[in-house]
Amino acid sequence: MSTDMSHNRPPLKPALWSEDTLEEAIGELKRTESPESLRAFLEERIEEIPHTKGHAHLLARLHNELGLFWLQKEKMGKARMHLDTAVSLDPENLKAAYNRGNISLYEEEFEAALGRYENILEKEPDHGGATYNAALCHALTGRVAEALPLFERAVVLCPDYAGAHFWAGECLLHLEKPDVALPYFHKASALNPDHPESSRGLAICLFHAGRHEEAIYLCEHMLEAFGPELTALRVKGDALLALGNPVKAAQSHIDMALIDFDAREFLVNRARCLMETEPDKAPPYIRCVLDHFPDFKSALDPQEPLHKDRPHDGRSQSHAQ
Repeated sequence: MSTDMSHNRPPLKPALWSEDTLEEAIGELKRTESPESLRAFLEERIEEIPHTKGHAHLLARLHNELGLFWLQKEKMGKARMHLDTAVSLDPENLKAAYNRGNISLYEEEFEAALGRYENILEKEPDHGGATYNAALCHALTGRVAEALPLFERAVVLCPDYAGAHFWAGECLLHLEKPDVALPYFHKASALNPDHPESSRGLAICLFHAGRHEEAIYLCEHMLEAFGPELTALRVKGDALLALGNPVKAAQSHIDMALIDFDAREFLVNRARCLMETEPDKAPPYIRCVLDHFPDFKSALDPQEPLHKDRPHDGRSQSHAQ
């Protein structure tokens, strides 16, 4: 049983007040002691080390670690206080600046976070985390065009990070470039097979690329792995329509309407779209729909105008917001 004795350790001698020495001590504490032991050690060192300009760099290092401790505890006020102190003591401490930016991002202070990440990138252009998070700040405030090149840069800097690939694909899909988005979603899905949003994006792009059999296979996998999936059912149905199977397509779209009441409007609009654009496929599709929803008969009157907000084939329900 480990005994927490860190607070009884003798104070550091001035000759040992070096970053390397403290780095080693902090690493050892993280490996062998409880987080509270680390907190006590950091607070004692901050109290012990002279608060002079010559020690500012070292104190900033300690405050950054304390900020991380409180961040992991989700005590944002204390984390912010220590990280602000660290950045104030040593503006060149990019770890502290990055961690402080992450608090702003977590609290949805997107403009403040973006400013902090941009300051980091001025000093370290290849900082992968700051690049990705700056892109997120743009994407989450609707500036997709500004976000895209940063996500593309993040893919280069962090090629094994699925999130960068996913968001690059989402931005491209939002910009109606599914052909360019496809390899990003493919990589994101390969890196993180359990991420439904990556699979959705990939299915949509496969459909737009005319790879309908692959889209259907992926959608069936999604339905098995993730359960009822509106995007999977919609893309599968649209792919089946493209392959000339309107009855199975209708069955897939009907399943959408059975799990989501709002999807019934989509089902009616898809049927009426077929009347206009592919009249040979419309009758079997509509018969199948009416077998399940006979009340739709009046809505499928070909004399009525098409709904002006008819969805397009296979469009995503989860574009970047």
